[in-house]
Amino acid sequence: MGVLLRPTLPGRCYTILVVEDNRGHCQVEEFIEDLSKQNRAEYKKLMARMERLAQHGDPRNEQLFRHLWDELWEIKTTKVRIICWRAERILVLLEAFMKRTDHIPPQVQKRVDEIAQVLPWLLSTHERGA
Repeated sequence: MGVLLRPTLPGRCYTILVVEDNRGHCQVEEFIEDLSKQNRAEYKKLMARMERLAQHGDPRNEQLFRHLWDELWEIKTTKVRIICWRAERILVLLEAFMKRTDHIPPQVQKRVDEIAQVLPWLLSTHERGA
């Protein structure tokens, strides 16, 4: 899997990065772009939540930014979920989807696990500026 990390939202508390495949596709950014056209209210809520995370850090309400397992966390709005990897002052957005049940869809969890396996290497490469 050829992937790289790209900064998308720098902030005082977190720098938010996205994962891009070797063809330049970013699932999270494509999801957010589609959301901006299909559900403007959820889009605005999500963007405000991510900007607040980047600038001010973890919210007091754990339901807005919830720990899942290991270094994986979930940014939440009413209908949207973004799974991210949290390491010190970096959030890497891995996968975005519309909430349909209280569980993460198996295909989403599989993709997240695949990316999470290479993230330590990707982060070290990113930090070195390679």
